[in-house]
Amino acid sequence: MQELGLEASSAGVRDYYAGMIDALIVQQGEAPQPADPFYLETDIWLPEVAARERLARQVLAWAEEMQ
Repeated sequence: MQELGLEASSAGVRDYYAGMIDALIVQQGEAPQPADPFYLETDIWLPEVAARERLARQVLAWAEEMQ
């Protein structure tokens, strides 16, 4: 990211993909502050099926809100 003149962070990823993506899912505590509706900030560690199901439900609900 630094080679592109962007910061190595979720904000840098957002800037790099500007115009191509509508949202970004990031680990809790990694979204820039103040809060930005572009980000779904949640626990993205998925060690078990229940965690994957929880994240899938969160993403689908968030996508509904964005429409």
